[in-house]
Amino acid sequence: LHGRTAAERSAMGECPKDRGGYFIINGNEKALISQERPVENRIACFAETDTSKPYVARVEVKSTIDQRFFPIKPTLIRLTKQQTGVTRNEKQNVGHRMVIFIPNGRQPIPLFILYKALGVTTDREIFSFLLTENDDEEYKNFLIPSAREAHAVFSQEDAIRYISNSINIRLDPDVFKEMTNADSEEELLKKKIEYRMKYTKDLLDRDFLPHTGQNVRKKLFFMSLMVRKLIEAYRTDVYTDRDKLTEKRLDLPGTLMLKIFRHWLNNTLEEVKQQMIRVLKNT
Repeated sequence: LHGRTAAERSAMGECPKDRGGYFIINGNEKALISQERPVENRIACFAETDTSKPYVARVEVKSTIDQRFFPIKPTLIRLTKQQTGVTRNEKQNVGHRMVIFIPNGRQPIPLFILYKALGVTTDREIFSFLLTENDDEEYKNFLIPSAREAHAVFSQEDAIRYISNSINIRLDPDVFKEMTNADSEEELLKKKIEYRMKYTKDLLDRDFLPHTGQNVRKKLFFMSLMVRKLIEAYRTDVYTDRDKLTEKRLDLPGTLMLKIFRHWLNNTLEEVKQQMIRVLKNT
């Protein structure tokens, strides 16, 4: 009925005042109602309310290239509760540490290890992204425990290998063995490590903060800005207001229908992929 005049609606047997905007499914009227959602690509800081978890605050961004077609890739950095060391080794990690949660990650990754995976391999270089001349000593102390946590990782390759063991990778052992034509278990293990590391590099390029593109420096600067906002919010106890209108957007019916279609399309593609793997495995 959209776009019809009152006379045209009457000629179609409809009420001239009916503006449409609903569906008739199995004889029942169904309507799509616009929904509120948090705005994408904007940094937001929140206090952690679950006291059973070892975190006190977090900063997050729902990153996406295109709000209509590209799925949202959330990235979170959490600030842990302050630790008080007793032994010498424990005293090295006294204070608040920061860990980051990336897409497809099974467990949190120490913040400085992710910096090293992006090519910033020394603490001096990492601090150059995080510090300014006006930062006080208290701000610097928030970063030291995170730097100490990554002291055993020296190179970019080691950092990528560490992250590759912390993300979900679907890998059928039998199919992978046939694809690689490995002659021995040692060679197969080597191929698996190479595959996981390549997958991790692609993940950091494609799915980690995708709205910044594949420019590594932009990712580093944006991640550093997230860290600064997290520390500032925790120190001042001023967090993002969820109810503020500037932090919200409205999804209209067209966008909601697209999300439903994309969900079922992805499920169908995944089923086709699994079916092809089973066929290849049995041939």
